[in-house]
Amino acid sequence: MSSEIPQFTVNIICPKCSALGVVVWEKDGAQRALVSLSKGFYERLSRKVPYPIELVCHECGTAQAEDDGL
Repeated sequence: MSSEIPQFTVNIICPKCSALGVVVWEKDGAQRALVSLSKGFYERLSRKVPYPIELVCHECGTAQAEDDGL
């Protein structure tokens, strides 16, 4: 029996400058965790409730909730 947690990738696009990136997530039941984020984006604590994490574009600084596009 394998205990590996399944991973999946999601393409992201900056809503302001259209920069492209890829997010890799692990999903275990209802829980999801960020594994990696491609160059051009970084994560930070959100300034908006209820999202805990924002993905931020290095190019223009625009933030989007981690759930956007999922």
